[in-house]
Amino acid sequence: MTPVRIDEGLWSGSMMQQAVLTAWTAADRAVVTEGACVAEVAVEGRRHRITAPASGRLFREAALEDVLEPGDAIGRIEPV
Repeated sequence: MTPVRIDEGLWSGSMMQQAVLTAWTAADRAVVTEGACVAEVAVEGRRHRITAPASGRLFREAALEDVLEPGDAIGRIEPV
């Protein structure tokens, strides 16, 4: 199992330490490829793509509009 985490680098130079999950671009339980965009988050109004850290089946663990902090996991990828 590989967690899909919010990169702590998204907050470099930012005063606010929260993000909002604005979109899932891959379906729950979809097979994804490493590096593919699986979600988008907003930090201080700027959108950032979240990519799959590994190839496998995506299991979503966060809901749209969830408030997230640096390093939070929004899902996991299981090998297929």
